[in-house]
Amino acid sequence: MGVKKTRRFCTIPTCFLYIRATVQFKLVSNMRTKQVKKLLAVFIVLGLCCAAKATVVSLKDEGSTITATPGQALVLELVADDSLFMFDAIISVAGDATITDAMDSASAVDYGWFVVFDNFITPIYRENSVEIGAESIPEPGHPGGDIGFVEITYGSGAVIVSVACGNSIPLGFWGQLPPCSTGVVTIVPEPASILLLGLGVVILKRRH
Repeated sequence: MGVKKTRRFCTIPTCFLYIRATVQFKLVSNMRTKQVKKLLAVFIVLGLCCAAKATVVSLKDEGSTITATPGQALVLELVADDSLFMFDAIISVAGDATITDAMDSASAVDYGWFVVFDNFITPIYRENSVEIGAESIPEPGHPGGDIGFVEITYGSGAVIVSVACGNSIPLGFWGQLPPCSTGVVTIVPEPASILLLGLGVVILKRRH
């Protein structure tokens, strides 16, 4: 004998509850999808804004020409045009000049850095350049403006001072190293120094 199959019919209340639950689930799913899309759109916009407003590290007097006398010590400062959590920059000189000092852990406090690890703010001196940097705590970070300095003793002739990004400062989990400007500072002898040098040459020629 075959087994008699019976069809199951839902009662009206049961069917109603099932339909309502299905509709609610679809509505919630659609709402969640829309919310996710909105959140993604917000993140994209914020990302673009952050990229457009990226902090740039530069020489404070970039684009300018400074006059100096032989043996004169000049202090050039680094600036950031917006807030930042860290920076790492290599300041180089091309010409007759010597880098004699740069920001360290002692002077970093004067520039608004909260010193946690001294090794992050120890200058790295190389031939004709020095690498300086700092890393702040996650909040509130550094407000921007003056962020460091380098001291250069001028010799003679035209000297070009430039800045480039370094890579010795470890990346923190709260930020990335900001880009550096390509602007330069030019140091030239004062007119009086040029005049004295010319007179010296003339005197030497007459003696010979």
